[in-house]
Amino acid sequence: MRLSDLRPILPHPGPWASVYADTSHTTEDAAKRQELTARAATQELAELGASAATRDAVYKALFNGPDAGPIGRPPASGKRAGRAVFATDGEVVLDVPLPGPPATPMTTWSALPRITPLLRSVGDPTPCLVAYVDRTGADFEVRDDAGQRETGQVSGAG
Repeated sequence: MRLSDLRPILPHPGPWASVYADTSHTTEDAAKRQELTARAATQELAELGASAATRDAVYKALFNGPDAGPIGRPPASGKRAGRAVFATDGEVVLDVPLPGPPATPMTTWSALPRITPLLRSVGDPTPCLVAYVDRTGADFEVRDDAGQRETGQVSGAG
C-alpha cells in the first residue's frame, strides 16, 4: 500500500468513524452476517457519539459491499476477507478491502482516523538499515517487524 492511497482522508478535519470488520463470505448466511456486522458497527458508533449521517454512511458501506477502488478489490465469494471503512461528516471517505479479516475487529469514533491497523494489514514490512560505525570499522544490521538480522561488517585502518 502506498501512503498516497490515504490522500482522500487529508482534507477532512473529522471526527472520524474507523471500522475494521470481518466481511468473509464463507457461509450460506453471509448476507445476514453482513447485515449484522453493519448493524453492530453503527450501534457501537451511536454509543460512541457519532452523528446519525455518519452512522448511516457506514451502515450502507458495510451492508452494500466494498468499494473496488485502486487500493484493493472485493473478496470473491467463499473467501475470508475484511474491510476498513473511514467515514466523517456523513460520508464514507475511504473503503478498503483487506486481504483477510482484521486481527481485531474494531469500531472507533475519534478526532483522527485509526489507520495503523490498515497499514499493518496491507502494508509491506519496511526494513531499516542500522550502522554502528567507529574508527575501526562498522557493523550493519537490517531490522524489520520480524526482528533484526546481522548483515555485515567492515574493518578500517584504525
